[in-house]
Amino acid sequence: MTFTQGSPLPRATFIRASAGTGKTFQLSNRYLRLLLAGQRPDSILASTFTRKAAGEILERVIQRLARAAASSAEATDLAGHLDAQQVERPEFARLLRDLLRRLDRCRISTLDSYYGQLARTYCLELGLPPAWSILDEAKIAEFRSEAIRRTLAEGFAGSSFICWPRAKPNAPSVSSPPTPSRNSTGSSSTARARPGHDSPI
Repeated sequence: MTFTQGSPLPRATFIRASAGTGKTFQLSNRYLRLLLAGQRPDSILASTFTRKAAGEILERVIQRLARAAASSAEATDLAGHLDAQQVERPEFARLLRDLLRRLDRCRISTLDSYYGQLARTYCLELGLPPAWSILDEAKIAEFRSEAIRRTLAEGFAGSSFICWPRAKPNAPSVSSPPTPSRNSTGSSSTARARPGHDSPI
């Protein structure tokens, strides 16, 4: 692709590649091309999956601009990578100054950070509380343990559990104690069936 300063560029570029294949280099090229085309840093979104990768993209952009601003040879080399051979060292120095002045507005972040920012901006429309936040791994484990503890506590508090010992094979059965009855003389007697005999009348 031949780049001409001020020419339109595609609105979005997706790069899918394995680790170590030069994604950060290509993303920084794309970012620098957009700056050369007149885009403000706060109008460019560069997103990736990890915070480390997002930091590497921003670091690479600043380093490459700084080298090009300090050396004509580096400026020529960077212009070649950006297909912008007509751009010289003073222009890269201007881009570097503009970028550093708006560094707090740069949107080079992870995908979840970007979507989190959108959700915080429109939390009322989404029905979210104003002070919501995304939990980290430590907090997730803590809340999961607390939820399990509360669930078990509420279950035991609202139910009666009776644990019976498991009967052993061929062990005599356990029955309720016999109910006493009154005979004609008024004395107490017990009605109990004997094994192999009929129940008493």
